[in-house]
Amino acid sequence: MRLLTVLVHSVLTVLMLTSGAQGQGSATPSPPRRIGPGVIPEYRSPSDSPEPAFQVVVPTTQAPTGSCKRAMPRVDWLRCLRETAELTDRLVEEVTQKVKERIQSRVDAGAGQKRYWLAGLDEVQKNWMALRDVECLRLSPSEPALAKDVYEARLLCAIRENSRRRSDLELRYGIE
Repeated sequence: MRLLTVLVHSVLTVLMLTSGAQGQGSATPSPPRRIGPGVIPEYRSPSDSPEPAFQVVVPTTQAPTGSCKRAMPRVDWLRCLRETAELTDRLVEEVTQKVKERIQSRVDAGAGQKRYWLAGLDEVQKNWMALRDVECLRLSPSEPALAKDVYEARLLCAIRENSRRRSDLELRYGIE
């Protein structure tokens, strides 16, 4: 019992000392530490940057990158690709949800069959996303048409694969 009391007292003392040391100082927070000032440019968050010079649109067969054009300044090009990839991700999720609703609305199948199909769709979608991610991360930089840099190639691949998956699901399940 005595050992437990000494141990608890020691822990409380250490906690009080460390909390007291953290509480000392000025009331105003110090500015963030900059690594390599003058060498590394200051990072600006997306909220600091002005409105983009583009509008994100859904990619089509005529415009596979949506509104993104290679002639844009590189920063805008990559930002446009990133936002288009995010849009196509959301569109795949929306179409997958519509497929689930379509399966649920079928009157020619029982509840057990519907659950089986929905579980299969979830598993297939999860595996498709994992395959897409591996392909776009590891293989897309080797494609001559995409090989500007790894990040750009990954975004272009994600846009392409998301568009294909969305079109495939819409065609197979009659979703418009």
